[in-house]
Amino acid sequence: MASEPLRVAILWHQHQPYYKNGNRYLLPWARLHATKDYYDIAAALEAFPTIRQTINVVPSLLVQLIDYVEHGATDLVLDLARRPAADLADDEKITILRYFFLCNTERMILPYPRYAELFTRGNRSRDDMGALKEAAAWFSTQDWLDLQVWYNLTWIGEYSRDDEPFAALLKKQRNFTEEEKNALLDASLGIVAKVIPLYRARMESAQVELSVTPFYHPILPILCDSYTALEAMPNATLPEHHVAFPEDAEAHIVRAIALFQERFGALPHGVWPSEGSVSDQALALLRGAGLGWAATDEGVLRKTLGEGWTPLAKYFPYLLKTRSGPIWMVFRDHELSDAIGFVYSNWNPEVAALDFYNRLVEIRTKIIQEHGGEALAQAIVPVILDGENCWEYYLENGRPFLEALYRLLSESGEIVTTTINDAVKDAPRRPERTLGRIYSGSWIGSNFKIWIGHEEDNTAWDALVEAREALMRAKPSLDAARFAEAMEEIYIAEGSDWFWWFGDENSVANQDDFDDLFRAHLRNVYLMIGEEPPAALDRPIRRASRKASVTPPTGPISPVIDGLRSTAREWSNAGHFVVEKVGGAMHHADAFERRIWFGSDDRNFYLRFDTPLPLAEGQLIRLTLTGSRSVVIQFSAGSVGIESLADERGRVRIAGLVAAVAETLEVSVPLDHLDGVGTAPESVGIVCEIFENGHQTERFPHQGEVACPLAVGT
Repeated sequence: MASEPLRVAILWHQHQPYYKNGNRYLLPWARLHATKDYYDIAAALEAFPTIRQTINVVPSLLVQLIDYVEHGATDLVLDLARRPAADLADDEKITILRYFFLCNTERMILPYPRYAELFTRGNRSRDDMGALKEAAAWFSTQDWLDLQVWYNLTWIGEYSRDDEPFAALLKKQRNFTEEEKNALLDASLGIVAKVIPLYRARMESAQVELSVTPFYHPILPILCDSYTALEAMPNATLPEHHVAFPEDAEAHIVRAIALFQERFGALPHGVWPSEGSVSDQALALLRGAGLGWAATDEGVLRKTLGEGWTPLAKYFPYLLKTRSGPIWMVFRDHELSDAIGFVYSNWNPEVAALDFYNRLVEIRTKIIQEHGGEALAQAIVPVILDGENCWEYYLENGRPFLEALYRLLSESGEIVTTTINDAVKDAPRRPERTLGRIYSGSWIGSNFKIWIGHEEDNTAWDALVEAREALMRAKPSLDAARFAEAMEEIYIAEGSDWFWWFGDENSVANQDDFDDLFRAHLRNVYLMIGEEPPAALDRPIRRASRKASVTPPTGPISPVIDGLRSTAREWSNAGHFVVEKVGGAMHHADAFERRIWFGSDDRNFYLRFDTPLPLAEGQLIRLTLTGSRSVVIQFSAGSVGIESLADERGRVRIAGLVAAVAETLEVSVPLDHLDGVGTAPESVGIVCEIFENGHQTERFPHQGEVACPLAVGT
């Protein structure tokens, strides 16, 4: 039996919140991720017919793809890209500069000289209208046209780039025509049109299992009963209004299954609950709707089993008894999943794939040693992560890594890939792997802290409950169609993503757009029932979080860059933030508090990173500082390296840059390098990456950059 292979079940979770408000989508992420990630994740399997996996498709994403393909939907970015460059109005140019650099700079901009040139010229703080207007004045009509092309071209996935017109445009690089631009946009929508048929074809060939998530991606346990959050967070402050809408939770589930069946011609077997969030009540609803399996994180199993937990317990399916009947539970290997999601992106692809494979082989060996070879027939290693967000951090959108991994798995006699349903459908029902209840939690910290408990989260929940109550009061006076239309806005607002960006845990450049959309959907409810929306819905909910996460400077600073903590008083006017509060890559805090201090005088930008030192052999800290231009400083034991874009002659010259690595990390960068004109930019973006022996082990923030304001008191 020891020759039995270990089964690994990879689930890619594909989802976007519903970005539409009115007649178009405010944000383009459903469309752009379709051209780059949703198509590619299934196309990659073409060359590896023995690789089997699960793709989880959220209905709020499906309906957007359908809208683009079947109803000619558009979005803000697509409309701006379609606009003839010569006809762009001044406000449209500003909006282009705010949106057309929203992608990974290192992987999606800098490798393309023309796009990098436009980035250097036009990248400014998205909220500094004066700086954006000044930058726009330097763009010619051809510059605008090339930028319109490049932003959409960089989002074309690796499995489409050899096709036309993409190959010709990538080769041409610059001086695009309006005809070429429109051909690009039309062809990119053609990729969007292929996603759902390709998923169905992979499902019908049995290479892929398609699973589902409740319709608008709500956190089911909170929606069923917000008091559920207290199990993992007993001291949490909950919203003033009790959230208890199990009927809404059931509607999200039932409608998700109906759309799935309509588009894929079959019923789903299983579910990845939004963010792996589970509770007994939520799982009873899922089982009652006919779903046979659900997945969550290993941390939930650890909390459920308590003293009965063992490190290998997560590699077996458990049967959970609910009031609606039994449902199979599988538990995500947190470390393996996060290795793909957050760690491997800067590794050599072949080395990363081999590391992942070797970890699986090690798990197999441990199962045999502890449970015997016969246990391999029951074991399963669930690897579950977002199927879109990590790839822009990888070389060539992850294609070299995935193909190296699939090649290893295809040729292996020790590891075999499977779908989750195939792994659980014939599993024996064993008393020691039967659960009478499950701990209420999610994949992040085994709790719901991301979505409830923070002042901003609670404000959002209270606003949602009040809008829903207003709708229910008005229901007797509404016809069925109008009530359903207003209720749809409530369902949309119940999605998890709006709450993800409230509070201090996560940050992204355009998170204000999520705040705006959430409040817009609630305002729509009041307008549909003929009531004046509350004035509070005109004010941003997340204003406080910017100040809580990043404290701005209180005055200018001019510290000596010597790396000594004894001179900390020189930083007394500096701004600062705590690393663990801006979203470290692994979503957990270390035992110590790491803090970054920053500020400027009339000549330089200064940064100090308080982190455990000295750096160990093989450890490297990479800091990327971005104003209008960027610079990278790499600290290792006893050395500092500097990296920046070369000028047209291939030179890098940053006169006056000083760095030190001693008791702390310090650096001084001339403002005329970061801003290009010698004055302080409104803010400087900071990204920190930590490497061990050449492999990235942490990045903060996980996505985007920490925007550090330099204006005093802002």
